[in-house]
Amino acid sequence: MGKFWARADVGKNRLYVVLQDFFQADEAKEAAEATIAEARKLRPGFSCITDISTVKATSEQGVLELLRCQNFLREHGMGRVIRVVPEVSVGSLQIARTSKQAGYEADTSRTIEEAEEMLGDRKGK
Repeated sequence: MGKFWARADVGKNRLYVVLQDFFQADEAKEAAEATIAEARKLRPGFSCITDISTVKATSEQGVLELLRCQNFLREHGMGRVIRVVPEVSVGSLQIARTSKQAGYEADTSRTIEEAEEMLGDRKGK
């Protein structure tokens, strides 16, 4: 899986993003570009589940890439956002702060499965 991945589920009109560990500026840019490319496949109103359960704080340049990506997602019509955050960390607080700057807030869950249930998916589906 690596440090990140992004996948669009066109049928559910949903974006899945996983971020792990610490991101250097070049890695943050690569993650932002991959996320934007996947989001372009979705219709306005798409939901987003972002698993940041193991993400660490990033550099100042990494924060700028994160904010650029979050702004794109909002402008592209992102609807409900759920972050997988089993416990609060510096990285999760950093992401919450930049999303507020981008003009949206996210709900939280402890697992991807719980996030999917919050979006109306039935358990075991």
